[in-house]
Amino acid sequence: MPGAVSKGGARQVGKTWLMKEFGRQEYADTIYINFDSNSGMAELFASDLDTDRLIMGLELYTGRKIDPDNSLLLFDEVQEVPKALASLKYFYENAPQYHIDCSR
Repeated sequence: MPGAVSKGGARQVGKTWLMKEFGRQEYADTIYINFDSNSGMAELFASDLDTDRLIMGLELYTGRKIDPDNSLLLFDEVQEVPKALASLKYFYENAPQYHIDCSR
């Protein structure tokens, strides 16, 4: 089901493991991005929140093609880049074909 989900919770309880395991079991490709102390992601999300530009930037950053039908994007510690957190609204409204799972 396309869209964005955010998981909050205590630290060190297995949120990241759960996201990765879900991706491994349910998707052909899982692309994990940790926003904690990640200047590359801070730069990518610093300007506009155009979803096409963001997807292209994520592909360049990871070196992998993001297939909306078979890829799950995992955004870990997304609260560390507030504009990345704000971008979820734009993905939901303008690019619902992408599957994104987040934890904070």
